[in-house]
Amino acid sequence: MHRLKKIDDWLGRMEARLIVVLLSGLIVLSFTQIVMRNFFHSGLNWGDVLMRHGALWIGLLGASLATKEARHLSIEFASHLIPQHWARSLATFIKIFASTVCAVLTYYAYDFVNYEQEGGAILIFEIPTWLFQIVIPYSFAVICFRFLLNATLPAPSALKKDS
Repeated sequence: MHRLKKIDDWLGRMEARLIVVLLSGLIVLSFTQIVMRNFFHSGLNWGDVLMRHGALWIGLLGASLATKEARHLSIEFASHLIPQHWARSLATFIKIFASTVCAVLTYYAYDFVNYEQEGGAILIFEIPTWLFQIVIPYSFAVICFRFLLNATLPAPSALKKDS
């Protein structure tokens, strides 16, 4: 279990660094687009496409990091309705269920990227579209892994009663 946590921590550091690089690049690119459109009445014809895919990457990697830190969106209506001694079991069940859903999404995301690869579509700069979409199955797979890991580790904020 200790090795899995170390792998998760390493992945988290790499994802955080990639998010910083991507966000910095998107800021520079969007500023460049604004300046070019307002002052030179032109723009980078590939800029908007690249920014959309960058936002996709940032969003999915951010969701993965939020799952790592157990700061993802959750609806905890049952935590106030059930006895405290069942809360841990319910939290574990919810994480396993979420992991199962993410596993299914990983499968279909992989299938989607595979379909795009077979199609051979090119997005920009002779780079295939599927390379920009590879983050989708990766993120769902890592989120699946993190939900399973969190289901086996005690989480301090998991379905606890209000103080």
